[in-house]
Amino acid sequence: MSIVMANWFAPPSAGLSLGTYLPSVMPIECGGSRKVAERVMTKLQRTREDPRAVGGALRRLNNHSKMMQIQILEHLVDEQDWQLALPMYKSLREKEWFQWNPSLHAKMVALLATAQQSQEMESLILETPENLTVRDRLNLQVSLIENFGKRGLLDHALVIFQELQFLPFPSAGHSSYRALVRAYVHAGLPHEAHVFLSEMKREGFKASLDDYKTLLYAYGRDGYLAEMEKIVEEISTSGLKMDKTGYNMMLSAYGQARKFDLVLETLEKMRRMNISCSVNSRNAISKSCPSISSLFAELEAMPANSASLCSELELREVSGGELAVIKELLILGVPADCVKYSEDAWELDLHHMFMGTANIALFLWLQQLKARCMGGVKFPVEVRVVTGWGKHSDVEGKSVVKQNVAEFLERLKSPFRVDSQNRGVMTARGSSLQAWLNALFQS
Repeated sequence: MSIVMANWFAPPSAGLSLGTYLPSVMPIECGGSRKVAERVMTKLQRTREDPRAVGGALRRLNNHSKMMQIQILEHLVDEQDWQLALPMYKSLREKEWFQWNPSLHAKMVALLATAQQSQEMESLILETPENLTVRDRLNLQVSLIENFGKRGLLDHALVIFQELQFLPFPSAGHSSYRALVRAYVHAGLPHEAHVFLSEMKREGFKASLDDYKTLLYAYGRDGYLAEMEKIVEEISTSGLKMDKTGYNMMLSAYGQARKFDLVLETLEKMRRMNISCSVNSRNAISKSCPSISSLFAELEAMPANSASLCSELELREVSGGELAVIKELLILGVPADCVKYSEDAWELDLHHMFMGTANIALFLWLQQLKARCMGGVKFPVEVRVVTGWGKHSDVEGKSVVKQNVAEFLERLKSPFRVDSQNRGVMTARGSSLQAWLNALFQS
């Protein structure tokens, strides 16, 4: 593949500083219903064999919102349906409201390359707005490197990387190295990505914490714990400080490998660094503790306290390492930002929690309510448990957390019921809940 870039990059104007900018290539956030978008996309795909029908279907998309149209295009790209994605992209670009986006353009080019549509790909690369800034053009190139990596087209990524090295400003080289590291990580080649990161440093470009975390995540994901720990050492020797996201990656990797001693060691490091455990931290840990979800799926009575809960786990012969981690999760308690106590309503938000995290949070929250009940605190009119309804679940509308929490509370004969106005919330009257708690913990 050969890409002509001579006219793409005019010399930067005086004072222009591109810095080390590297664009995000995360999916475009779109409003509207995913289910509606998928239904429209299905109808669109049925027209593939008839060009006239495709044109009519694309015109009918004007009946949907701008964001919905972008979302449908994203679906087509994800499905690798270039035969529909390309005419739809061209159609959208003719609309007055459409704003050219380097990340989306790069996704389209990479899609055509995957489909081996070389002529269309080369044409699309050169079809860029005339008023693009130098920054936009650089963003497109580094996005192409990363998107080619996502599709396993590393030869294509390397061609663009090499051409960027000849540009007359250093930021192009820095950004291209960072994109190439991510491309190799996306392609499942973390060791090769590490080689390029080391090369980048030798060339005099400074690696950021995000660059290191890209490799930290990749090594941890693929089970290369020794290599992951070397990245941790590199971060330290570079004078950078690990942040919460990096520690969460380590917790997830150690948990996935069931290295419970290292999970506990990492939590202790976070304490020494005064880094609090977020919901994501708890999720990373709880994934390695399936016993907690198994227990809550079968419990017919509420354990009186954390010690009783741990005794139940011991009876099930849960391993010492897993039990130690579960005890640590119990000590961490319910994330403060997931609980609200006001005069009008009390609420527990489980919305972004994995199943194990939600089980423990619900148990500990009920313990809090028990303490308030025993302390004579007046309950509000309404108490809520927010589970979400499954918008972001693997199967839309089927929330595993909602299902399991509802079943658990039903087995305990609680007064919580799914709210008639919001199926992602369970509600109970304060007076009914107080009476239930009194009976629950006295039995």
